[in-house]
Amino acid sequence: MFKLLVSQSGWSVIGSLFAFTVGFFVKIYLVNAIGTESFGQYVLGQTLVITVQVFIALAIPQVFLRFLPVYIEKNDLSEANSVTSTGVLYLLSSSILCMLVMMFFNDRIASLFGGGTILAQIFFWSSLYIPLTLYLTAINSIYRSLFKIKELILYVTVLQVIIRALLTFIVFYFSNDVIHFIYIEIIALLIVVTVMTFKSRYEQINIFGNVNINSFTHNNDLKRYLVHMYLYALVGFFSSHLITLIMGLHLPSSDIGIYAILTTISGLASFILVSLNSVFAPIISKLHANGEMEQLERLFKDATFLINIITSPFILILVIFGEDVLSLYGGSVSEYGNFLIILIIGSYVNLFVGNTGMMLLMGGGERTELKIRIFVNTIIAVCSMSIIPYFGLLSAVIINSTSLALANILQVVYIKKRFGFFPWDKNAFAMLLITLPLIGIFGFYEWKVFGSVTEYLSYSLSIVLAYILIFNKKLISLYTKFKLIRKV
Repeated sequence: MFKLLVSQSGWSVIGSLFAFTVGFFVKIYLVNAIGTESFGQYVLGQTLVITVQVFIALAIPQVFLRFLPVYIEKNDLSEANSVTSTGVLYLLSSSILCMLVMMFFNDRIASLFGGGTILAQIFFWSSLYIPLTLYLTAINSIYRSLFKIKELILYVTVLQVIIRALLTFIVFYFSNDVIHFIYIEIIALLIVVTVMTFKSRYEQINIFGNVNINSFTHNNDLKRYLVHMYLYALVGFFSSHLITLIMGLHLPSSDIGIYAILTTISGLASFILVSLNSVFAPIISKLHANGEMEQLERLFKDATFLINIITSPFILILVIFGEDVLSLYGGSVSEYGNFLIILIIGSYVNLFVGNTGMMLLMGGGERTELKIRIFVNTIIAVCSMSIIPYFGLLSAVIINSTSLALANILQVVYIKKRFGFFPWDKNAFAMLLITLPLIGIFGFYEWKVFGSVTEYLSYSLSIVLAYILIFNKKLISLYTKFKLIRKV
């Protein structure tokens, strides 16, 4: 399983790194072309689309990710195809209906957020995302269940990112209309959806096979998991997007745009966690179903160390050069450096604990994870509605960071209680003792010596090498383990 985790994660990390890197510069280019206010309106449109998607998806993509590996392991392809076809049909029909409703009522929805014609147009065209992204999410889950990460990276991530980037750099050389960016994303989605639909015809899972509602209604384990995951998706959505929605009701669009920029930068290091989660999920499901808890513990701790050894140096580099990165967005964005540090601290805690949330979800602890999310979500809702209207962007940043850290701490407590182990070994914990104080020191020290590319590279390389030297024994151990597994 360690071999599978490393090999699949390799492709996943490469794809995520490529998407984050290209997307990062595309977003910089876009914000400089359209401004933070228009970008904030675009973010608000995206948030509304995600809201609709979460409510109608019923956590069906998560069901695919949890149950398809089990069906395939048992060679029960008939049940796997039935669940897949029924779920995909529901996602497509419900999403198309919601798309039409959103198109028809776009003016009224925009008025709720104090927007005019431009925001209404953004909502109108953004509604096309709903069926396209839900269908693509379903395909994504199916391919991950088959452990075909390479195909996803090549035909979804790379293709979509390249199309979107090229069209953005060309179109916004001549335009500053945010609607054009929505057109670009829709074109990219249509191309990727077409390619993946064609490729899926040659896989062992049939997306458009025989529909049988009994595959959902007569499976008590599946129904129970679906209900838990749907509730989790709802509370998870509100914990991620409630702040943005409340900002949309009380703060100007420019603040929403700046908040989106800050959260994007602070989350840059999270690509490794997202990549490992996507690979780790079906592996957890298999190991937990087979009762292989010792192997799961070793895999969990190794994965957490890998996450930390890759992201900790990156976090420090981001802290040191944060204001320089913000300045790339133009305007007064660079003035929000301290806001960025607050978000980075929360992001680092999230990275340090590793795959705890996914461990609970795929290891039979869905109800526990749901309780954690409801508790934290309630705190977010109360604080956001009572504080953001009066204290603005700073309060939104603080609520985001502290709630993320609180959720992670509670997850660790329940992981220890349920499975009997922590997600980290002594090496990962030592990394915390090194990294967290350095974040505080570098974050609130005014660095004035940087400016040239050589200085950026030399300081960044020094940080990375320092971590490699300090934890070289653990890295050699993991490398040796991987080599031995490859020979088997």
